[in-house]
Amino acid sequence: MEDESPSALYKKYLPRNFISEIVFFELSRKYEFSETALDNLVPRKDLRGYMGGIILRGEGLSPEKTGQIQLVTNRLIEKNGKSKQSLLSGTQSKFYSYNDKNKCSALLIWHEAAFSMFAFELIALLNGTSRPGIIPSCHAMPFYNF
Repeated sequence: MEDESPSALYKKYLPRNFISEIVFFELSRKYEFSETALDNLVPRKDLRGYMGGIILRGEGLSPEKTGQIQLVTNRLIEKNGKSKQSLLSGTQSKFYSYNDKNKCSALLIWHEAAFSMFAFELIALLNGTSRPGIIPSCHAMPFYNF
């Protein structure tokens, strides 16, 4: 992506450290099998700072569960003709090419730590301390005794 002079009077591009995530308050059962709902969250071109988002509540799910929407590129195997999956149980969108080399998909996972992970990652991004692949905080993370 292009950059511009910091002294430009009228900005054309977003700053390099710009971030954007989407927040939904609820996913109702009425839309649980909507393939386009998740597909429409996948960028068709490289969008600076767009990282996915969260769904705060899923109708019929435990109130502690939050839906985490992650964008994945070329990491997971593409679905081939699977039957429809409920968005309330977690699923993956189709892959879309957003440039010559990369494909992107949205992955929806429901879990108890999703909100705290979202919040701590957002704080780390705003503070400039985020590191890809590193969990910014273990607060509110579920640890199970096996």
